[in-house]
Amino acid sequence: MVRTDIAVEKMPSGKAPVGVKKSERGTDYCRVTEVRIETADASQKLGKPQGRYITVETGNLSQHPEKFGEVADIIASEIRSLCHADGDILVVGLGNTDFFHQLDG
Repeated sequence: MVRTDIAVEKMPSGKAPVGVKKSERGTDYCRVTEVRIETADASQKLGKPQGRYITVETGNLSQHPEKFGEVADIIASEIRSLCHADGDILVVGLGNTDFFHQLDG
């Protein structure tokens, strides 16, 4: 069993229930999925608080380093869209050890 905290993976068969808006955008190498949980009922069904969730998926950047700049620009744009004021911000990426244990077998 894989545990997830990604909102898009909480939707059965990827279909957005009532009270949830799902959109996808990106390039041939980088896909951005945005899920907006807009109602208390949808929040309860998905087990996630109301809000905006962004998932960025890419291919293996170590095998395609020429795509790194493109992916970095997309991620930076998504982070900027979440910020409501000028100034410094801190972004921390944390791995999910349960996910990596699943990959290791």
